Amino acid sequence: MAHKGLDAPQRVLEFLSLLPQRIVTLHGVDNIAEFLLYDICHHDNFALQKAAFFVDSPEFNCMKGVAGIDCSNRFTGAHWESPENFTEHMNACDFNKKVRTHEGKSIHNSPYDPVKAKELSKQLDFKKPQYHSWSMKYGNRGFLVYEMSETTDHHDHLLNSLHLLSFCPVF
Repeated sequence: MAHKGLDAPQRVLEFLSLLPQRIVTLHGVDNIAEFLLYDICHHDNFALQKAAFFVDSPEFNCMKGVAGIDCSNRFTGAHWESPENFTEHMNACDFNKKVRTHEGKSIHNSPYDPVKAKELSKQLDFKKPQYHSWSMKYGNRGFLVYEMSETTDHHDHLLNSLHLLSFCPVF
């Protein structure tokens, strides 16, 4: 995703400012979180290699897998413009299937349980996992297990962009 003439901070700003518009164009599509996470993972300034997004409900002691992106499974084409083809592609991706079928106990039952987080990342074959959690509506927590291919100066922007996943429907 190279943008000629823009420096890295400008590319990040351009990327982030386009996401809400793209999300709205997919109104009625069940797997918007996959579209969004795919974009975040493949953005040239974030350097994500692999990511798994979960919604954790401490109140009901459950956590559900929503989307899993492994950057080695690239979609050919513009995924925002080909939602049916992208959805078909994601349904065929083994890592995404593994994440989406995860239904387990909450890892945020007072307090956050790093042992459960580590076990989950091991089940998903992460080599050097990192974790990020954020508040969502209704007392839920967004939880991301991710692996970076390199360090980046834009890690804060990456983590802030994940909050957009909170607006995606969960099926």
